[in-house]
Amino acid sequence: MSEIKISVIIPTYNSQQTLECTLKSIVEQSIGREKVEILVVDGGSGDQTISIAQKYGAIVLKNEKKLPEIAKQIGFLHAKGKYGMFLDSDESMKDRHSFERRIEFLEKHQDIKNFVSTGMICEEGERALIRYTNHVADPFSFFVYRYNGCNRCEDLPKHYQYKKEGHAFLFYFKENDVLPLFDAAGNMFEMEYAGELYEKAENKENFVATIFDSMVYETRCAAIFDDDFVVHKPGMTTRVYFNKLKWRVKNNVFPEKNEAIGFATRRGKSDKLQRRQYLFVPYCLFIIPVLFDSIYQAVRNRDLIFLAHIIFAEYTFFWIAIYMAAKILKIPVTENKGYGKK
Repeated sequence: MSEIKISVIIPTYNSQQTLECTLKSIVEQSIGREKVEILVVDGGSGDQTISIAQKYGAIVLKNEKKLPEIAKQIGFLHAKGKYGMFLDSDESMKDRHSFERRIEFLEKHQDIKNFVSTGMICEEGERALIRYTNHVADPFSFFVYRYNGCNRCEDLPKHYQYKKEGHAFLFYFKENDVLPLFDAAGNMFEMEYAGELYEKAENKENFVATIFDSMVYETRCAAIFDDDFVVHKPGMTTRVYFNKLKWRVKNNVFPEKNEAIGFATRRGKSDKLQRRQYLFVPYCLFIIPVLFDSIYQAVRNRDLIFLAHIIFAEYTFFWIAIYMAAKILKIPVTENKGYGKK
């Protein structure tokens, strides 16, 4: 029996529209299907998600709490591969040699425990909103982290120490650096080392959901190829994106009430992150900074959709103000129980 080299963990919830493309990109990897374990962790889908997963030989695990952060922990605990990877159900690997190349690199560089994708790109002809979200994720995250999510190699060398080996960037992070947001979109990690840190972690759910931060705070290094993209095709509408923004704000304002894990967890590890979060308020409140950012990004990316950044940023700020007022006044709010898709 062949050794399982990599376990790919995929949180799902009513993902039939996109999952097949994700799974196809995995089983077609040049490393060989027998060396890849696919773990689909499902939050109770009512569509054809599970049957699609079974069609591609995936192991299906149940996630009673639905949330993708919990799904990652379930998959992590079941994974048998030497390496683990988190891939969302609307993401697929562009390069069929990606797994093989990454593993070869990691086995030559034993100090590197994390390998991430170049960034998220769209299929040709994709809607403008997806181009925007691939680049910024959400306005708050973009303000805090300030890098191009479509091509991380474009901005990261400006902020971090690195060396180049062929197509690979080896990044080395200083103690006071704000670590980039790399927990999704094909984040790959060495399972044995991750398992050792997991056993020591006080909050194990947080550890897995923020596994890049959790591991790189120890190793202070990670690697990226400059040509190893993930294709992102979420089929997301503007209404759904607005709901996701609201959902993320609620998670972070009320981390004690909502099980989803995000910026509220990461900010506790970095004084710089804590300071930056407060600067988002004047950034939106005075309007001019966010308007300038919208125009600058539209010009830089030659794409008019970035002019909508001011709308998404002000909408995010609006819900921050609403939920902060509710928290201060102790007004009850409903808990987040799902993916923020509705």
